Amino acid sequence: MFSELNWGTVMKKGSIDAILVDVVDTEVGRSMKTKDQVNAIIAMHGTGMTARSIARAIGCNPHTVSRYLKLGEWRPRRQAKGKLHGLEDWLAERFTRHRGNADVVRQELLAEHGIEVSLRTVERAVEPLRREMRKSSLATVRYETSPGEQVQIDFGTKRMSIGGSSVQVKLFAATLGWSRRQFVAAFEDERQRSWLEGLDGAFRHFGGVPRTVLMDNPKALVLRARGPGRDPEFHPRVLSFANYWGFSPRACWSNRPQTKGKVENGVGYVKGNALAGREFADWDHLDRHLRWWMAHVADVRVHGTTGQAPGVRFEQERPFLTALRERPLFGLAGHQPLLGALASGGGDGASERDERSGSHLPRRGAGGLPRDRRGPQPARGRPLALRRSRANRPVRSDSAVRSGPVPSAVRVPAAGGGDVVVSEFVNDEQLKSWLTELRLPWIRDRLEQLLDDAARREMSLRDLVVLLCREELSGKRRMRIVRRLAQARFPMVRELDDFDCQAQPSVDPDRLRELAGSRWVANGDNLLLLGPPGVGKTHLAISLGRAAIEHDFSVRFVAASTLMTTLMRAYETERWDACLRDFGKPQLLIVDEFGYLPVPARAAHLLFQLVAERYERGSVLLTSNRAIGDWGEMLGDPVAATAILDRLLHHSEVISMRGDSYRLREKRRAGLVASRSTEPVDHAKIH
Repeated sequence: MFSELNWGTVMKKGSIDAILVDVVDTEVGRSMKTKDQVNAIIAMHGTGMTARSIARAIGCNPHTVSRYLKLGEWRPRRQAKGKLHGLEDWLAERFTRHRGNADVVRQELLAEHGIEVSLRTVERAVEPLRREMRKSSLATVRYETSPGEQVQIDFGTKRMSIGGSSVQVKLFAATLGWSRRQFVAAFEDERQRSWLEGLDGAFRHFGGVPRTVLMDNPKALVLRARGPGRDPEFHPRVLSFANYWGFSPRACWSNRPQTKGKVENGVGYVKGNALAGREFADWDHLDRHLRWWMAHVADVRVHGTTGQAPGVRFEQERPFLTALRERPLFGLAGHQPLLGALASGGGDGASERDERSGSHLPRRGAGGLPRDRRGPQPARGRPLALRRSRANRPVRSDSAVRSGPVPSAVRVPAAGGGDVVVSEFVNDEQLKSWLTELRLPWIRDRLEQLLDDAARREMSLRDLVVLLCREELSGKRRMRIVRRLAQARFPMVRELDDFDCQAQPSVDPDRLRELAGSRWVANGDNLLLLGPPGVGKTHLAISLGRAAIEHDFSVRFVAASTLMTTLMRAYETERWDACLRDFGKPQLLIVDEFGYLPVPARAAHLLFQLVAERYERGSVLLTSNRAIGDWGEMLGDPVAATAILDRLLHHSEVISMRGDSYRLREKRRAGLVASRSTEPVDHAKIH
């Protein structure tokens, strides 16, 4: 090899043949990539050989020899950037999400980024990730729980033939951690209701409730996934469900399916054993088969890990489960008491109970077609009829609800005699469409949780109406604040609590808190913040603007230079009237950094028109580093300056801020910047 060349010996020989012998021995003719090979070329050239002679002697292209002679040294080949360059983080996230399936990653790469590569290219790119995944899998230790401690839940998907059609079935699976007994139910989707009704059925199937429920991080249940130093944030309805049944919800780490490997393996077992190669006439046929399979196959087979049949082992775990004590399903308990006080009519979603397995499955309509594939729904489809003179009747858990066919309408006694049709048959979708049409989105999105809370607290109908109205008003107010903050166009977020009053003793903290109440905005008064740069004028302006938005006022923030440019451009393009309306509409207009740049004479007249338009109609908050007496010179027109100040100062408060720049405090401490004079600024002089 070239590393074995003794360059001192070669140069002492001074012989071309000696160098060629060493070069041929090190196979330089076959590859010109290493540092030693380039050093050989340079050594040959040092003996007097030309580039062409060297190329002919070692069997390479003369241009290659000339290039290295011109460089005078070896340089590594520059690696070309591949198609996947810059997508390393994306590839890692998708590879983990799809559990090492490189082909799915390749398909999403084409769909989302428009990059078409071969499967082999993707496999090479994710090979380090695959090695880490293997190491993680080997390092995983099975965690065994005590009896009655935990149930693991998950959803799986399998495409099956039902009624001659290919249907994608969502399989809910729940596995007890100690006995490994399983519950399986088929749904059409993985919505929140499907998860909760699957758990309802699982608790009925097991005849009790374990202490914890371990789940993945589905968006239907978890608002924010668990991460390093961060606990998961569960959906409020999930917490209500957990409180009703008395268990603690737990979420595993993101992208760690092996944390709940018992149910993961259980889902695969259902697909490969219960459903493999089977066809079903309808959904009822599928449900009957799953019930039979749980009772005659899943419960009696010998489990590979425990070495016992799950049904036999479950008999030892049963006493450790919290007894149900004839509790109704969560949907029935959460909605029926309230609906019983509001409504009459028959049930649409009564469940049938299989005596052998104890599981609850949804009834179906005529022809075997499912009314709802999301599980038991005893509270759906109830017609609502307000009972006259019962507005303060408390919602009781034992409210009577008639059974039987659902009427098309409900009649209640009218005040003047006779009956009045109050409502027709209403399902969830129709009710939510009505709430959308009435523009009540906050009630619509949290309806189920609000009804659950009302039933649990046994609210009267009047209190329920108050609760719904308060929820809608609160939601709309929050959305209005978000919208107005966006419309205000603040350049940054600044809060009054963050203002350092000790660094700015010229400002009274009590007066700032009074201004934050926004009474001056309600009165249409103006506020002028005057002082040198860096004393916190912009901070206070933004803080007071955000406080005004919190008090339901509209605000617009604009830099003075931007305002002047916009006014002049609008005047020149014949959009003046629209521009004047735009800046005249907000209840508070904040003009920042007025006086930092000279103002053209024409802009001064346009500014006067804007101030006159807002006079006694809306408030103006203006920050400036120029004394009021300097405005005539700054605007280039003393007459216009006097007219502007006359309107700004009529109903106004002027706060003079002085002191050193807060931004340069560290430089000042180090002696790099001189301290500014603290003499008060004379703002009284008017030209």
